Amino acid sequence: MAAVGTVLAVVAALSACDSKKAASEERISKAEERISESCEGLLPANHLLPMLPDQPSVAVREYGTMLQPGSESRALLDCSLAWRADTQAAPYRPVKLRAEAVLGQDAAAFPDLDELMASELDEQEKAFGPLPPDAHGMVSLDDDKLVATLTVGCPKGLSGRVRTSRDLLVTLKLPATDPDAYKPSGRERRAAARTAVKTADWVTRRQHCKTPPLADYSAPDSQDKGPGLCSWLDAKALHLTDNTWAAQGGEHYSERIGYCAAIPDDDEYREERPPALQSVTTKSWSGTYTDGVYEEFQDRGKTPGWAGRAKFPRPSTVEIPEPDSELALWAHSTCDAGPAYHRAAVALDTQDSAVLQKRERKQLSEDVRGVLERYLKAPAGWPRRSHCHDTEVLGEAPDWQEDDRR
Repeated sequence: MAAVGTVLAVVAALSACDSKKAASEERISKAEERISESCEGLLPANHLLPMLPDQPSVAVREYGTMLQPGSESRALLDCSLAWRADTQAAPYRPVKLRAEAVLGQDAAAFPDLDELMASELDEQEKAFGPLPPDAHGMVSLDDDKLVATLTVGCPKGLSGRVRTSRDLLVTLKLPATDPDAYKPSGRERRAAARTAVKTADWVTRRQHCKTPPLADYSAPDSQDKGPGLCSWLDAKALHLTDNTWAAQGGEHYSERIGYCAAIPDDDEYREERPPALQSVTTKSWSGTYTDGVYEEFQDRGKTPGWAGRAKFPRPSTVEIPEPDSELALWAHSTCDAGPAYHRAAVALDTQDSAVLQKRERKQLSEDVRGVLERYLKAPAGWPRRSHCHDTEVLGEAPDWQEDDRR
């Protein structure tokens, strides 16, 4: 009898384990189903499902004028999904997908483009591959979250806001797969980009924008690549250096933003020409991307005629207190996407503070003006590709204070 009791106990324990396993598998299956069906099936389920714990608890929140017609919302679509293990008190790991018709005052919703170097922009745009000229996409890392942003035009106009907008902004935020030292792989970046494209196509199709799906877009064979858009930026031909500098720039043309940079090929190289330069950059923002850009620079005292500078004559020498300071020259145009700002800048190669003689300060002005003029006139450059006209040079903006007469 004891042996029979032991057998029955073992059978009962195995049955309990099987029941527990079956219940866990059912919870996982329901969680997977909920993720796959949430937000009109737009979320990247294949990317998210491997992150689920054994006993997941999933929370979903959906709203927006396209998901809930008649509702009042700034968003066309806004989905938040999060999960955690039922046995843990840890916070949920959130996923957020949002699509919105962007107006001028929403400029803060756009990615921060003004501080990024050309190489960083190239890297962040790579995941999307070629896009049509009226679209611009980036995948970046922000506070250990993988963030994809995509802006695309809807010529007909997007409904759902008080005022009509022709700019759609899609933003996707994914949690880190490694919470300790997250470095997203190319596959993860492409998954984020595909989700943003899929969402943009879902919105533009239902909003009757009458634009071809982004997922079907392929760049024309004649489209200029990086060297084409930035081939004009030859630092040696501009008499900025006696050596060869590497040009960097947007791999694909976008009518919303253009950027180029040139830096020395050799990181250890020190320029001997006074004043020594370490980089040359140009950037243009057009259409909705212009909203707030100039003001952001202005708030940092980096625009022409900044109110914080008194109107003193230039001294015979200029003290440069910060290393790697820039002298920028601004211009304004009207281009294909609308109003545009252009910014050309030369950065000084200084390890510490420096003092510029009057002739060196004059040379810097000649350098940056030469860069801007060549940029605006280059046949393959962004301004000509964007058919910019009525260009007005706004003035110089040095990083340093030239009115300081101490």
